Amino acid sequence: MNVMISVNDSFVMPTTVMLKSLCMHNPVNPKIYVLYTGLSKESKETLRVNVGDQCELIYVDCTPWLHYLSDFQLSMEYLSFETYYRLLIREVIPSDVDRILWLDGDMIINGNLEDFYNTDFEGNGICVCEIRGKSPVDAMTREKLGLDKDEKVFNAGVILYNMQYFEDHPDYFDQVKRIAIEYQGRLEHNDQDVLHLLYRNQIKWADEEIYNKYALKVYTASEEKRVKATAKIIHFCGSMKPWKNNYRNRLASLFWEYCNQTTFSTQYENWKKANFKYRLLPYGLMRCLRRKLRGWG
Repeated sequence: MNVMISVNDSFVMPTTVMLKSLCMHNPVNPKIYVLYTGLSKESKETLRVNVGDQCELIYVDCTPWLHYLSDFQLSMEYLSFETYYRLLIREVIPSDVDRILWLDGDMIINGNLEDFYNTDFEGNGICVCEIRGKSPVDAMTREKLGLDKDEKVFNAGVILYNMQYFEDHPDYFDQVKRIAIEYQGRLEHNDQDVLHLLYRNQIKWADEEIYNKYALKVYTASEEKRVKATAKIIHFCGSMKPWKNNYRNRLASLFWEYCNQTTFSTQYENWKKANFKYRLLPYGLMRCLRRKLRGWG
């Protein structure tokens, strides 16, 4: 299994937890291509200590190819520019790799991914999960990108790449450059918008409930139990993360369950103390009321 991630020093903790969970459920010694610029020796050592004996870590310094991304900007403060590094895939991944799985660092791998990894692309360039229900890719964003109002959209946190696509599209980086210039100021979802434009009509769809389940869409205890039993990838997307003090949503305990298998386990006690008051009844009622008022039901 070939896996691609990007990471910087500030995101090593959640990325370590994600990789640990991947290795725990997928004992096939996956090759992890780690895309970075300026990653410290301490961070590399942290990854080695936690998962180095369960997978092969292959570090790829993206500095020589950053000129391909020079026209891109970030629109969300909680993201880092490393999110764009996946666009360098054609240059940074060896030519003998036929498929590779991109995983964001803010997720938990909660099951074996072999079936998903071996998906038949049916001639398509990527396999991703549709965003169902209320989508952050609203009508205005679709209009800016030239997407049809009812066109399916995906979250880019989980992408299975068919590397044959790059053989069939030798002008790939010309397309990337054109999008950066033509859509400048309109890429509200950053590289995710770029990917929608690149792979339009080249998409094999997978089940969001299993392979890219939004933790923010889990509202009740019964839903949480079901998700833990059925979802193989749980995504803590958005600005609120379970390792931060602003997280008031479900499935945080699952993140810490996997985190406790790493050298970051001591951070759990600090998080519990910081969040104790939010488990009390008045805060729980206020949280429920806010959701009702926002129409979250």
